[in-house]
Amino acid sequence: MKSTENLIEQLKALPYFDKTSIRQLGKQLGIADTTIDTYISRFLRRKEIVQLKNGLYVPADFLNKNRGDLSYSFYLANILRKPSYVNSWTALQYYNLATESIYTIISITPKVTRTYKTKTGTFPALCATPPKEGKIPASLSAELNARRKEYEYYRDKLLTFKGFNSPPVEGCQSKTDGVVS
Repeated sequence: MKSTENLIEQLKALPYFDKTSIRQLGKQLGIADTTIDTYISRFLRRKEIVQLKNGLYVPADFLNKNRGDLSYSFYLANILRKPSYVNSWTALQYYNLATESIYTIISITPKVTRTYKTKTGTFPALCATPPKEGKIPASLSAELNARRKEYEYYRDKLLTFKGFNSPPVEGCQSKTDGVVS
C-alpha cells in the first residue's frame, strides 16, 4: 500500500504522463512492471487520474488546479496529437485579436485529421496538408468560405471608404497629392 501512495504522490506533480513514465517511477519505487496496469486501473477507478487517450493520463489534482488555465488546455491539445501546434485562430482569440469567438482549441498537425473527446474537453487536430484526392473536408470548406466572405466584406468596406472630412496630418502626403484631375 505504501508503494501505491508513493507512486500517486509522484504522479500528482506531473502535468501529464504515459505508461512509460509510470513504469520508470515504479522501478524507482520497487514496483514490478506486471502490476503497473493494475495500479493504473485502480487510480482510474478512484478518480485519482484522468485518461486523455489510450496510454496517456493526467493527475486529477493537477487537472483540477489548472482547469481554468487556458495555456494548460493549449498544452493538452498539443500533447494529444504530436506533432501539432495551436492554430492561428485559436491564438488570435487567446490574445483577443479575433473578430469572432472560438470555443474549442484547434490544433494543426501534419497527420490525419482527428478529434479527441476527453473528460478535459474536445480537441480537434486538423491536417495541415490537403487530402491527396483534392477533396476538401466539409469543416475546412465551411471555414474557407467564412474567411472568404469576411475578406470580401472588409475589402469592400476599404474600397468604398470615403475618408474623414478633416485636413491631412502635417507631414503626411497621400498618393494623390500633386495630381491634377
